[in-house]
Amino acid sequence: MNCEKLNYGKFSPELKKKLIEFGKQKLKNPNYTAGFWKADGNDDYGYINVYPIDQYFRREIEKYFDDNNVPHPEWENKMFGVQVVVGGEYGGLPPHRDPPYYRLKDFVYILDAGGDNVITAWWNLKDDAPSDIVYYQPISEEILNEVEVHKTEEDSWYQFDFGSIHSVKNIQRLRVAFVTWEDKRDIKRK
Repeated sequence: MNCEKLNYGKFSPELKKKLIEFGKQKLKNPNYTAGFWKADGNDDYGYINVYPIDQYFRREIEKYFDDNNVPHPEWENKMFGVQVVVGGEYGGLPPHRDPPYYRLKDFVYILDAGGDNVITAWWNLKDDAPSDIVYYQPISEEILNEVEVHKTEEDSWYQFDFGSIHSVKNIQRLRVAFVTWEDKRDIKRK
């Protein structure tokens, strides 16, 4: 299973609003971007930015975990951030794969779904497809088989498999989520 909905409760309206505003403010700063879908001037695809949160937000989120009995000991070494996705003409993010040294399975809390029918899909390569997939680059749907589709709901927790090929479709406005990850690039280099 590439997507598991988790029963971890909801962020308070105040914390949710702060996290969304944090993401929107950071998005206005063109000097800080992790966007990767506008490469080569292609505006067809949307783009994504992930902004690490500061210790203030981290303490507030950890308090939420404690107050709501959210099991989070394995999250102590994870980084927390706000992910903002802009849809582009494609209406989301095309099929792609995150590198294994960045994250495989991680947690997502949908703050704003970005529309009424936003879906996250997972894909497998067709038998005759090339296997030399470049991380963070769009993969043509022509060489893929869609294997799993989920409509992600606002104010819900999920564990996503980011190591598998996945996409996001039908984004009509900014999609904003709280995300976790563990940067393992140092491990890979050893």
